Amino acid sequence: MTRSKPALNLCVTVLSGAIALTPAAAFAGGEPVSTPPFFPPAPPAFFPPVVPTTPAAPAAPAAGDSSSETAAAATKTASSAGTRAIVSQINAGFTVCRSVPVREYWVDCFAERLDQVAKDIAQDGDYAEARAIIEDASRKLAQVAQSNASRSIPRARLAASAGAAPINARPLTPVATEAVAATAQTAAAILEEAETTLLRSAAASAQRQAHFQQIAAAVGSNKVLLRSL
Repeated sequence: MTRSKPALNLCVTVLSGAIALTPAAAFAGGEPVSTPPFFPPAPPAFFPPVVPTTPAAPAAPAAGDSSSETAAAATKTASSAGTRAIVSQINAGFTVCRSVPVREYWVDCFAERLDQVAKDIAQDGDYAEARAIIEDASRKLAQVAQSNASRSIPRARLAASAGAAPINARPLTPVATEAVAATAQTAAAILEEAETTLLRSAAASAQRQAHFQQIAAAVGSNKVLLRSL
């Protein structure tokens, strides 16, 4: 496989049009400001062979806009559209995280993306338990990143291109390079636990079963990848 440029500058677009990482200090009040380029201490060992177009984070729907996927996910009654919206948002978030070539950011990226998914699900109704399970997984993943935070790699935000507005709601905390493999194993276990809990939760309700099975499959879809790191 042909590698990209030998030194990864997180202020430039990674792999031509994919995800760029911008140091958190580069944004003040939501606006990009001039900042010196940051070079990681060592080039990452993994580059995705194909990086899809970066999906934007779902925007909050306008009042009465029931046609948007986010609005569908926020409904209280389980439906094909609502479940599809949740699954799509989970998959899109994981795709964004996997497109980041600096693997030290992956665990907290998964945490932040799942947190956004949970926030877009109604707090009560048929999806309430799914929201709570996804929220719990997000919190546990964030704790793993914080407990193993790197002392040399800065926190960063994801952006579709250099200078673009950040995708994620908060800066991501990278884990120490020597902790990448161990934290990936822990993250895989957290996702597996969430997947299992979703499936058990669905078993008690025939109405929710098919919906929760799809959500569970999306949540657990990156276990094998994480365990291979």
